[in-house]
Amino acid sequence: VILVQAALVIEPPDTPLVACGGWDGLKLGRREPDGTWSPEMIRGHLRPVSLSMARDKDGGLHVAVVTEDGSLTYLIRGEAGWQDAWDGTLGVNHIDIAVDSYARAHFVSITDYESVAEYYHYNDGAWLSDLITYDGADHLNKPAIATDAAGRAHVVLRVGDQVQHAVHDPAWPIDFKHGWDRDGLLDTVAEGVTGHPG
Repeated sequence: VILVQAALVIEPPDTPLVACGGWDGLKLGRREPDGTWSPEMIRGHLRPVSLSMARDKDGGLHVAVVTEDGSLTYLIRGEAGWQDAWDGTLGVNHIDIAVDSYARAHFVSITDYESVAEYYHYNDGAWLSDLITYDGADHLNKPAIATDAAGRAHVVLRVGDQVQHAVHDPAWPIDFKHGWDRDGLLDTVAEGVTGHPG
């Protein structure tokens, strides 16, 4: 079943841009000052099961799409329009994207019922990948990624009943045993969310 997926960024100072996709492909909507929406077809054949979008410092849009067969398509919109930056099968179910202050893309993805999150860093046409392992976890969910001023990737996701945070330093080796500093953030319980020391 393909459900409608959506992702949002704000074009300064206050214009919402929404990427959305379902059976009719992947589109971008721009909210005009009069309150109407201007649609733009990005790719008619892309039907996302997971979708994420980010905006870089120069105004370029970066869209990551996972389709039902686990393929990832990474698209960039610049002055020349939409360009395919990467297309391949990763076998993942969920994706999130962030773009750092150097316009480098960072991704985090997970596959249902596995205890490993995958991290991808795209820079100058080359891909670096890494793993964040959660030993003993039988289910990861809700991955999210952001970058700080130094270009380091921060990842949060749900590990069982806990939200976990991990930070990656690009200067560290590409090795999850040394490159990621992990800490517990929150326990999610039936009554709500409570703080949990790291």
